[in-house]
Amino acid sequence: MVQRDYASRGRATSKKKANRVNKGFLLTIAIGIVVVFAAGLYLLKEKSSENGIAVVPEKVEESKPKSTLPSRPEEVWSYIRDLETREIPIDNSPKSLDKVQNLTEEQKKILQMLERDAERAEAAKNDKNIAVQAQVQETVKRNEPTVTTVQPVVVEKPKTQTNAKPTESKAAEVVQAKAKQENKTAQQAPAKATTSTAKFGLQCGAFKNREQAENLQARLVMAGFDARVSSSSTFNRIFIGPIGDRAAANATLQKAKSVTECVVIGM
Repeated sequence: MVQRDYASRGRATSKKKANRVNKGFLLTIAIGIVVVFAAGLYLLKEKSSENGIAVVPEKVEESKPKSTLPSRPEEVWSYIRDLETREIPIDNSPKSLDKVQNLTEEQKKILQMLERDAERAEAAKNDKNIAVQAQVQETVKRNEPTVTTVQPVVVEKPKTQTNAKPTESKAAEVVQAKAKQENKTAQQAPAKATTSTAKFGLQCGAFKNREQAENLQARLVMAGFDARVSSSSTFNRIFIGPIGDRAAANATLQKAKSVTECVVIGM
């Protein structure tokens, strides 16, 4: 018969049971560790979202290869800088002459052209002003009222004889007094007539161009003045009036200064 060892069989079963218990315990511990680790990560994520701290991944800058080509050269215009900083001398001092000598030939030519144009414009302006003043003076002289002066009549004293009577001398004195009075009245009468009949007006310019004269006339009419254009062979003159006496003409002259300069003339 086969001999069986029942004592050793009981020990083997107890070892198998112990090994099973140990494996189950280790598996439980491992699962617990995984759960605890997952819970910790979840709590950390919730805290970071509550505090508003967002984890931004750092951008890694890619190193680009630098271009080895040279930069484009900038265009530098020297004449622009020279014109901006150039001062044109207006006198004959040594400093200004030194500055002129430092100019280039082209700049000297341009400077000479500018000076010539300025001189021509100034000369034309002066000629125009002289012509206008001459025409104004001419019209003033033409329109001045002519005052007729009456020469006093000199009455010669009659030669009286030394032996004349007193009555004759008194009669001669009376005749002389009447003659003097008549002379005074004759002198005062023309003066009063000229002052009463004299009328004055304004002349506000003289132009060779008809359009300029009509333009000034329109401006004066819009300002309320009775302006008219009187044309001749050479000039177109603008007149206001006749207005009246000299006082009224002076008052109108002050009002017309808001539009242009005028002069008082007789009409």
